Amino acid sequence: MFSVLFQLFTTHAVATPYTTEVALKQGNCAQAVLEMPDPKEWYQQLAIGRCYLTLGKLDSAERILSKVSGEWESTALLYRAQASSLGGDAYQALVLSERILEQENISNA
Repeated sequence: MFSVLFQLFTTHAVATPYTTEVALKQGNCAQAVLEMPDPKEWYQQLAIGRCYLTLGKLDSAERILSKVSGEWESTALLYRAQASSLGGDAYQALVLSERILEQENISNA
């Protein structure tokens, strides 16, 4: 999944600093979040939010990923649910997971 995010990031690299792109390509999340701590575009938010999650900075991951909307919101919700679970908030993880099911129209309700 990280390679998909990198591909999205580099495809939309017009507003992306080259050094951030290189850091993501190398899997250097620490460098990527230093260079772009508050991304503005959805593809940047997904990549950097995932990096925050990988680094264990769960509050920052939640803050960034909660900004993603549109067709990639389900992916952001999945990462947010993962962050909630890692942070010990099983209820929030469940709520976010249910939102994914509602968006994808795959619930049994």
